[in-house]
Amino acid sequence: MRKDHGLSREATSRTSRSQAGGLWGLSTLDIKQDGTFNDIYSCSPVDRATEITLDKIQCLPPLHETLPVIEAYFANVNSAMPLFHEGKFMTMVWQWYSESKVRQNSSNWAAINVVFALSLWHDLSRRTPDDDRLMCQCIRNAQTALHASTLTEHSLLDLQIVVGLAMLFQAGPNPRPTSILVAMAVRMAHRLRLHTKNQITQFDASTAWERDRVFWIVYVLDRDISLRLRDPYHQQDHDMDVDLPDFKSIDESGGIVFGNDGTTWINFLLCRIDLARIQAKAYDMMFSVQGEKLEGAQREAAGAEIALMLREWKESIPQQFQPGVLSAHSFAPSVRFLALLHFSYYHCLYLVRGIFSHDSGWIRRLTRYSDRYAVEHCGSNPDNDYLSPLPSNWFEGVHASRECMRLFHVVDSKDLALVGYAFLKTHLSL
Repeated sequence: MRKDHGLSREATSRTSRSQAGGLWGLSTLDIKQDGTFNDIYSCSPVDRATEITLDKIQCLPPLHETLPVIEAYFANVNSAMPLFHEGKFMTMVWQWYSESKVRQNSSNWAAINVVFALSLWHDLSRRTPDDDRLMCQCIRNAQTALHASTLTEHSLLDLQIVVGLAMLFQAGPNPRPTSILVAMAVRMAHRLRLHTKNQITQFDASTAWERDRVFWIVYVLDRDISLRLRDPYHQQDHDMDVDLPDFKSIDESGGIVFGNDGTTWINFLLCRIDLARIQAKAYDMMFSVQGEKLEGAQREAAGAEIALMLREWKESIPQQFQPGVLSAHSFAPSVRFLALLHFSYYHCLYLVRGIFSHDSGWIRRLTRYSDRYAVEHCGSNPDNDYLSPLPSNWFEGVHASRECMRLFHVVDSKDLALVGYAFLKTHLSL
C-alpha cells in the first residue's frame, strides 16, 4: 500500500533549482518593479504564442533535479486526480534524457512542464519565490507549445496538457481562463472518442486506463466551472456511454487519497464525479433557461431536492474525511484537494439554498413578524405562519457556514489562491 504521499524533495537544493530557472527559459519579465513575482494566475492561457525553437524545447534541467519534483507530483497530485499513467510518463521522461529524437517533440516538453508546475503548485509548504517564478515559466512554456500545436492533429498527451493547465488555473480568482481551457478539453476529448467505449479494445491496458481517467477529470472540471460561472456545461450525459472508473486495486488505480496512517482512504475521483453530477443537476434545475423561470414554491422545491442530494453525498464520505475532522497534520499531502472538494460542496449548497436579502418570501415573513409589535395599533394578531422571522433553511445555512469557516484551519495561510477561494465560499455561505 502506498505510504509515500509526502515524498521529500530535499534532494533538489534551492540553489540548483534557482539556477535551473534559466534552463526552463525563465525571463526577468516575470518580476515586478518592486521585486515581487507575478503570480501564476496572471499567466493567461489566451496570451499570444511565442515562437518555439528546437533549442528551447530541448532545454530542461538535469535529470537529478527534475526527477524528485516529478516523483512528488505522482505521490501527491496524481494520486488524487490521475491525469497521467505513472509508468508511461516516467518512460517518456527517461527517453527524453536519453534519446535526441524524443527531445524534438514539443508535446513531451510541454507535458513535463505541466507536471513540474503542478508539483510546485501543490507543495506550498516548501515553495520559494524562485519556485513561483519557475512554476509560472513552466505554465507559459506549456501554453506556447499548445498554441503551436493548434493546427495539428491532437493526441491524448495534448489533451492532458490542456487539462493540467485547467487544473492549475481552477483555484485562481478569475474562472474565465479555466472555462476556455475546459471547453477546449471537452472538444478534444470528443475528437479522441474518449466519451465512448466503442474503441476501447484498440488500446493497450495503460492507454485505456489513461483515456478513462482523463475523460472523467474533464467531466468533473466541466461541471465545476459550469456551476461556478452558471454557464451551460459541455459534456451531456446522453452523449456518453463510458462506465465509471474501475478500481480493481487501491494501490494502483489512482484517484485514491490516503491519510498519513497509510490505511485510511477515500475514493476521491468517484466522490468528485458524484458531486459533479449534482452540480450539473443544480444547473439544469435552477440556472438553465428553464430553471431560471421557476418562481416561489417551485424554485424552493427544486433547491430542496438538490440540497437533499448534497446531504446524501456528504453523508457518503467517510467520517475521517468530513470537514470537521480534517487537519493539515492528518492528511497533509492531500489536504488541498480535500479542502477544494468541500468548498465546491458548500458553493453548490449556497447557490441552491442561499438566504438572500432580496428574497420576497423572507421579506414578507419579516414584515408579518413585525406586526406582532403593532397589535395594539392595528387591533389584530399576525398570521401564525409568519411568527418566526427565520427562513426554513436558516439553521442549515448557519451550520454549513460554520463548517466552511473551520476549513480555514486546514488551508495554508500562504496559499493565496485557495485562501481566496475559501474566503469567497465562506462569504457566500454567510
